[in-house]
Amino acid sequence: MQKILCFMCCVFSLAFCAESDWKDFWYKGITYFHQEQYQEASLEFDQAVLLMSEEDLDLHPYVLTYRADANYQLRNYSRVLRDTEIALRSKHLTDYERFVCGSKRVGAFNILGNEKAAVKEYKKYIVDCPLFPKKEFSKDKITIRNMPDSECYKEAERMYLREEYCEKDEDIHEYHNMWIVDITKQKRTSSSQP
Repeated sequence: MQKILCFMCCVFSLAFCAESDWKDFWYKGITYFHQEQYQEASLEFDQAVLLMSEEDLDLHPYVLTYRADANYQLRNYSRVLRDTEIALRSKHLTDYERFVCGSKRVGAFNILGNEKAAVKEYKKYIVDCPLFPKKEFSKDKITIRNMPDSECYKEAERMYLREEYCEKDEDIHEYHNMWIVDITKQKRTSSSQP
């Protein structure tokens, strides 16, 4: 009887440890991440993801978000795109995490030279994000307030503005966290198209 009880305790203990193992790796990864030791953080996040089921990944997409962020710092852009694609499918992603994933995708596509995909991702994940700074439009200007202090974000915004509203870079006037944009691009109307 004592052997059976000991065996049951061991099985229960192993089952409990196995379930929390991915979290232990994630915690270690977070520690490395905040110490800017991105290679070590990425390895810990890799171990966490290996131990997670698909259901775990759906319930805890932040693990993929952090791994993508670490890999972005390491310039592993294909891994960034793969992890953010999976994380963005989860309904458990917070608005901030969705914003971070979208920003990393925009940056990765831009660095990989795919500006068209970067702008598409920007429109999809950044423009309508509740955390996105709102734009005030007048007849010939756009005022953008509370611009985040992120060069990746700012570059994505510049690309979007050049595609939609500006003829040249000089049309975008940056004053720290407020931008004033001259609308110089004429929208094509159906009657002006060939």
